[in-house]
Amino acid sequence: TAASDVLATMTSGSFDSVMHVRSVCDDPATEIRCDDDGAGYPLSELDLTALPAGDYVIVVDSWGSYYYGAYTFNLTITPI
Repeated sequence: TAASDVLATMTSGSFDSVMHVRSVCDDPATEIRCDDDGAGYPLSELDLTALPAGDYVIVVDSWGSYYYGAYTFNLTITPI
C-alpha cells in the first residue's frame, strides 16, 4: 500500500540461481529487475529502492534447466 525498499536475498542454495521481480507472474515483459550472483556465487540478491506500491512476484529460477535444488530466501520490506 506504500512505496517500499525491498531486499530479497538467497541466503543459501544448492544450485546457480537467478532471481527476477515482475509485476505479472507469467509475463517476462513485466520484469522490473533480475540478478545472478549478487549475493556471491551461486546466490542471487535483489535490492529495490523505492518500489512503488502494488503487487509483485519474485521468481527464483536457475541459470540452466540442469540446475535445481533447495534454497533459503530472505525478504525484507521497508515502507518509506
